Parts: sequence; structure tokens; C-alpha cells
Amino acid sequence: AGQRIYLASYIFKTDETGKQFIKSLQDAAGRGVEVCVLIDGAGELYSLPRVTRLLAKAKIPHARFIPLRLIPPSLHLNLRNHRKLLIVDGKTGFTGGMNIGSHHVADRHGKTPVIDMHFRLTGPVVTQLEQAFAEDWHFTTGRRVQTSAPDDCTVPAGPAA
Repeated sequence: AGQRIYLASYIFKTDETGKQFIKSLQDAAGRGVEVCVLIDGAGELYSLPRVTRLLAKAKIPHARFIPLRLIPPSLHLNLRNHRKLLIVDGKTGFTGGMNIGSHHVADRHGKTPVIDMHFRLTGPVVTQLEQAFAEDWHFTTGRRVQTSAPDDCTVPAGPAA
């Protein structure tokens, strides 16, 4: 990556694979790459320590999509972000069903990995993935991120009347 990395995941485990991801993101940020990581507020509970703690320690910008809270109550159990997106410089995108964790690695020394599909994409569809991330980031943080979308490409605010 030379400009930006946007990553969204439902589950981002803090095992060996997760820590390798964090290190790579930290290295990219150290090179001046804009890095934004979005983790689902329920999905982050699948691993201890929580990935948001390790991301904060690594000084990687991140946010929790609708975190679960008891005070004030915020138990939106049915409103989750299950997207798995990785967009690099608005040119290469990865999406599919894989969360981040060692259990998704195919070569696990005889252990059975989770079998899931994930795709590497290029072309105009990457701009659409980036826009989806940008909308989720704005919803979660109130801040906007740069996208590769042309200035005249806007996402409708709601259904047409």
C-alpha cells in the first residue's frame, strides 16, 4: 500500500495471524499510509485480548461498529456488520467470508481450517467496496475517509420518492 488501507472485519482474532495483520498495518501506518480498521462490536468479543486494545496500543486508527454496552444500554444484537473488506489504495479489494484468525489459514499442521471463500478483486468494483467501507466508517465515527469515487458519484440518501 502506498496511500490507504481500509479494513473491516466481523471477527479479528488476536492469535498469531491476527498479530501479523496488526504488525503489517502498523508498518504501513509508519510509512505514512492512511489506515482505518472497523471491527464489529460483537465480533470483537471472540478473542482476548480484544483486537481494539492491540490496535490502540499499535496506534492504528480503529472503530467499533455498534459496540455492546450495558450502560447506557446498547444491545443491538441483530444489527451487526458482518462485512469482510480489505481495500488497498482504492485499486485492489478483498472480500468474502473469511474473518481474520489462524483458524482460516489452510496450512495449520494437520488441523482442519475453516473453509470459506474470499476473493481478490480489481477494477470498478473496488470503488464500490471502498464506498461501502466509507459509509460504515462514517456511520460509526462521524468522520469521512477518502475514496476513489469520482466527485459526481454519490450514494443516494434513501429510497426514491
